[in-house]
Amino acid sequence: MITNSIKNDFSEKYLERTRYKGRGRENETTAHSDQKTIGTGVYESDKINVNTSATKTTAGLNPSGRLSFKGANAYVSKYANKTAAELENTLAGKLVKNKVFNWFIDQTSGNTLITEALVALGLTAVFRPLAIAALPAKDEKDKMKNRYQIGQAISTGIVGLGLTFLVSEPIKRSFSRLLDKPENFLKKNLDLTSKEVHPKIKSALKETTIRLVQPVFLPLKAKLTIMMIPPILAALGIKKIKSNPTESLSPAQKAAVDYSFMSFKGDSENKKIFQNFAGNATKINKNQQSPSFKANLKSLINADIAEKGKKWNQKAANVLYDTVATAMGKVIDTETFKKFINWFKDTNFMPHLIAGESIWLTGFYANETRRSKDIEKEQKLPLVLNQVITTGFCTAGAYGFDGTIKNKMTDLQAIYKKLNPNLPKEVIESKLTGIKLLAPVVIFTVIYRFIGPVVVTPIANAISNKIQNRTQN
Repeated sequence: MITNSIKNDFSEKYLERTRYKGRGRENETTAHSDQKTIGTGVYESDKINVNTSATKTTAGLNPSGRLSFKGANAYVSKYANKTAAELENTLAGKLVKNKVFNWFIDQTSGNTLITEALVALGLTAVFRPLAIAALPAKDEKDKMKNRYQIGQAISTGIVGLGLTFLVSEPIKRSFSRLLDKPENFLKKNLDLTSKEVHPKIKSALKETTIRLVQPVFLPLKAKLTIMMIPPILAALGIKKIKSNPTESLSPAQKAAVDYSFMSFKGDSENKKIFQNFAGNATKINKNQQSPSFKANLKSLINADIAEKGKKWNQKAANVLYDTVATAMGKVIDTETFKKFINWFKDTNFMPHLIAGESIWLTGFYANETRRSKDIEKEQKLPLVLNQVITTGFCTAGAYGFDGTIKNKMTDLQAIYKKLNPNLPKEVIESKLTGIKLLAPVVIFTVIYRFIGPVVVTPIANAISNKIQNRTQN
């Protein structure tokens, strides 16, 4: 009885005692009751144990030291109490005022799928070609292989961006239409789209909803890209060289290849579509052009037809957006989806979404390898192991690096708020969301699309070879 009395007395005093929460909040008391917020602007879901050792990521904090689905964040930026004058001349201060950076975070806040594709384009069109060009070429055959790989990398980035835009932009606009008039598309879970909803719910809902199509789109995009690259490169005169050619190239052929690659003129047929681009080609014979072409074109493209076409396009777009928004509404209206979003908002959802998509795509490639009739049976296991190991290393590395810069992104958010005090609430919220999402988008895309193919793949090859040797023995 005495022991229980002492224990209860201590617990009541402990629950009500003053706890230090940071500068300017020393006098707040923590009562363990059903409070909605703790302090100004801090939601109940953000409560943490400040003494817990944690592994942190840009999306949250991990109390167990393992890969976590907990999203709470204890870090208070050291820039929170600095003045705008102290911050504006720093590197971060100049960054938040940069127009390109602001465009990028606006794009990220609006459509992370496009940001991923833009980052991938930069990697495949700039960094990967530089890495390929740095490889030593023993002979002309190696040079031609490198040129083909460079053209393939650049084309992959461009095609990927184009396909992503064609699919993700209508989805983003459909989701915006759903948010503007949720009563037209939702019957039950209207609270998820309320303007007063917690920013974490809003962000988790948007990112999850616009990515619902990814399990279908990503494999389709991969197949379309593989199909489209060869004819694109062939049109540019960049041909794939077989690994075991039956005869060496003549000097004339070598010169034709060099000229074709540098000028993008095309092959020896001197295709007319590249003549103007080459600069020194013969001009197209004017007699081959129809003298009435311009007149016919002007008569067709008149104001009446243009106006009708504009109205038809807008009508078709509205039908598309309404159809997609209706489909989204059916998913969002389910109780399962609502429970998922209410749980998912407190996780590191952006890294998890990207990692989940990459793992799914790896499974697709592994299954395609297993089913392929063009790959020898003894080669299938090493290829599948290579794909799985590469994805595993990349995922672990991306999560690890994402955690190391988590506090830096929080600092950047604090600096942005300090240097832009007059922005409307919705605008600043969108900007801060863009900064928060930008880090995992860039990190995971760089590691999956560049570090993986260049650095991790050789390691995965060595590991898969060892595994295969052990299974054979």
